[in-house]
Amino acid sequence: MKHLYFAYGSNLSPTQMAMRCTVNPSRSAHPVAIACLTRWRWLICEVGYANVIPPAELCVGKQRTAAGAGKDDDGVFGVLYEMDAADEEILDGYEGVDTCSAGSGSGSGAPREVLRPREQGDGCYNKWFVRAKVVTWLDGGV
Repeated sequence: MKHLYFAYGSNLSPTQMAMRCTVNPSRSAHPVAIACLTRWRWLICEVGYANVIPPAELCVGKQRTAAGAGKDDDGVFGVLYEMDAADEEILDGYEGVDTCSAGSGSGSGAPREVLRPREQGDGCYNKWFVRAKVVTWLDGGV
């Protein structure tokens, strides 16, 4: 099974992905499918960053009180990229992924300058590994 990167917000742009994913941009910045995170909810936090809220059964902390989090008719559409592992690590730095938190892999943590406010409170972002529903494969599928 291939692990694909679900992109939303500004990472929908292959041009931006090519500028960020410098190890193998021809692979990592090439969208392979349009997909949906069923029952997730998309929002813009107070300082203007896109974020997603998981379904109610996956919510933690302040996410539990988010208006309408995880309704059956919710869904976040995005694109899937077949990400090179080294490019994913670079992208994690841009996204402020907390590489020291449980389940996020190993590392020394996100640099302080990439920490950013979010709807759920300040701090590093954790990486989620979830199933996305493919709406349509691009370029003949993977």
